[in-house]
Amino acid sequence: MSGYGVKTRAKPVGHWATWATWATWATWGTCVAVAALASLAGCGGGGGGGAAPAPAPAPAPAPPADPVARATASALRVYAGEAVQFVGGDLQNGISWRWEFSDTTAMDGLVAERLLAQAGSVQATVTGQNSLGVTARSSVTVQVEAAPALAPRPAGVWQPGCSGLHCATAADGSYLGAASGVGVWRLRNASPSTRVLDVDLPGVKPGQAVTLVFSHGESTDANDLPGAGTLAAPASASPTRAHALAASDGTQAAADAAHQRLLNQQRLQALDDLQTPPVAAAAPAEAPQRRARAATEVGASRVWNDLMDDVSKPVPYTARVVSTCAVPGRRVVFWVEDELSTAGTVKTSDVDALQQSFCGDAGGYALAVALLGEVWGSSEINTRPWLLQESATNRQDVNVVVTSHLGSSTSTVGYFYGVNNSYRSRSSRYANSNEALAFFVRGTSLARSPTDVSSTLVHELTHMINYHQRSVRRSVSHDSWLEETSAMATEDLLSDRITPGANKIVRGRLPNYLASGSGTPLLDWAEGQSTANYAMGGSLAAFLNRRLGPGWTQKIITECDAMSSYACLDGVLRRAGSEGLADEFERLGTTVFGGMPQRHAPLGYGFPKVQWPGYLLMGADTAEQAGSRRKAPLDALTRLGRTSHTYVDDQVPAGATRYVRRGVRVPAGTVLTVVVR
Repeated sequence: MSGYGVKTRAKPVGHWATWATWATWATWGTCVAVAALASLAGCGGGGGGGAAPAPAPAPAPAPPADPVARATASALRVYAGEAVQFVGGDLQNGISWRWEFSDTTAMDGLVAERLLAQAGSVQATVTGQNSLGVTARSSVTVQVEAAPALAPRPAGVWQPGCSGLHCATAADGSYLGAASGVGVWRLRNASPSTRVLDVDLPGVKPGQAVTLVFSHGESTDANDLPGAGTLAAPASASPTRAHALAASDGTQAAADAAHQRLLNQQRLQALDDLQTPPVAAAAPAEAPQRRARAATEVGASRVWNDLMDDVSKPVPYTARVVSTCAVPGRRVVFWVEDELSTAGTVKTSDVDALQQSFCGDAGGYALAVALLGEVWGSSEINTRPWLLQESATNRQDVNVVVTSHLGSSTSTVGYFYGVNNSYRSRSSRYANSNEALAFFVRGTSLARSPTDVSSTLVHELTHMINYHQRSVRRSVSHDSWLEETSAMATEDLLSDRITPGANKIVRGRLPNYLASGSGTPLLDWAEGQSTANYAMGGSLAAFLNRRLGPGWTQKIITECDAMSSYACLDGVLRRAGSEGLADEFERLGTTVFGGMPQRHAPLGYGFPKVQWPGYLLMGADTAEQAGSRRKAPLDALTRLGRTSHTYVDDQVPAGATRYVRRGVRVPAGTVLTVVVR
């Protein structure tokens, strides 16, 4: 409930009026007293010599407006964990606002947002006050309900795709109206052949946006193409919408492609480790000296080899230690290439910003290791003497090398390469190893955007952890799509802690996937399609983080020994209470291409702002960003690949009260979702 509060006028109003009256009379009295003195012409009316008249007194300032409070909430009934936006009224100059909640929380500002975690009733009271002390109050109450478990959705049935709060689909299949939320209907075709059906949705209004989303979340391609059928009446043209966020430019595409090439080499490295039999033997005699060379102090220098393009053709350069820091259990050493320092390209402040986000007990390194596991050191390493050795009292440093040498790419921001985790004596392939746990980041990227490089460093740290935890410890190597999806999941999870307000996945990868027009199979992580692949994988990672929390990222390391990557993630999701990868994949496609609000999407959909223990995840509104999508990509589709989406945008025709499409084709293993906004 909401209402207007009684305004209270404070005493300062009277003081202001008294002062203004006194000032006016005092000025007039002074002028009368000196009127006979011609030399004081500033008062006017003294005559003599044609003196200019005195300027008229400045008008008294208008008193500030009284505040008008009108408390509203973005929803009056929500599920526990939802973010609710409270607005105190219209914007007024000179008014300060204060929110007080019945759970004893308080916030300043005309607009306040709260994550309401506990079921119950929360009353929010806003107080507006002007400079004279006049106040106005208003309250609104929000009912918070415990979120129910998602009900299983049977295959082969055309049915509502959502239920509960914010779902505008009635049990009988009709649309309840925009005031109730978003309407979602679905059919999952579990039969071995294509299904053809007519879509008939009563209760809609002319001009409403309708999207048909086809999601094929299986591990094999569909054996047929989807079809949108025929609209029962001509649809009016879709209105032009401004692009909320545009797709990435060619620089991002080149960076992703270069990173993908390195990832392919890293997979070969993992396979090499899988094929090398463990042998109990002593470490090479030169190992202590090599470790000491890497663990140097500020000012020391060494030669590093860039191996990104070809391990047999190293590109050497000299770098110096500019700083070190402590992280749980070991040390991080920051190096800057001499050429970058001499030219002034990279400054101490640039490295300081990176160090602040990465180091300490609450930095990116500590958070990622706590989430995913150690970067190095285990009994498995001790039985492989060709790998860098360490003990509990003598651990390897982690090296962050800032350089201009990152292969032939001019846009790659950073990389990790497991070949450097082996001694040179291992074989001829490792003759140019840097013999260090190391990341390499581009100096110009760091100088331009320390925030972007901080996120990249967490991404590459995930690769380092995965290499140790999967390849070395468990003899498992996952496909590129899962490796990169997991790295982007870490970026998303840690963004609020290391780069507050700058989530690279939500603000970059997600809008890029929206703009891609879909049609990219996630499992076909091809180098030539790297930007679309990364956009899709990042979107899936962010979606799963908000749906299931951080646990799934841990379990793809610990619970997926000797499995295919698809079976790995599918099993992890099922054990987390999901219906599996195909179902989550449909929810993702419906959210991205069907369009969902950031706040109050139907349960199981959307990119809401979410708080898990230790993690705060930014939200995103894909309905507002719908204008950045390509129109009707289904028209040009030649293949419905494994794990891919496609869609068709529509509008309810003028004069219609039902949305009808006849002859919609749904291939085997595909889910059709219809969304009305």
